[in-house]
Amino acid sequence: MGDTKFLFLGTKINVLEYMVDLKLEINIIVPNDSNIVDYLKNKKLSFQTFSKKSELVDLITNTDFDVLISNGCPYILPISQIKKVGQIFVNIHPSLLHDLKKKEGGG
Repeated sequence: MGDTKFLFLGTKINVLEYMVDLKLEINIIVPNDSNIVDYLKNKKLSFQTFSKKSELVDLITNTDFDVLISNGCPYILPISQIKKVGQIFVNIHPSLLHDLKKKEGGG
């Protein structure tokens, strides 16, 4: 992943922290009214913000990246309209489903 350029988009901190720990080349785009803004400022990480979907689409379109990681994006993206050849879009949607499995023999 040495030359791979990542774009992180969203509001969730855990995935972004992991990407930073891996020392990946990351552009960060977050909603301007999200709690993640304070986290990014405290960590002195460079980022861009948006307040509406059209701004977000423009930012994505004008950012050079290979892999977009979406984690907590407030909009459904028009991927077929914005994806360039060779780009990969990944939507990470963690849940607690593994904690909610029925116990064996339970009802």
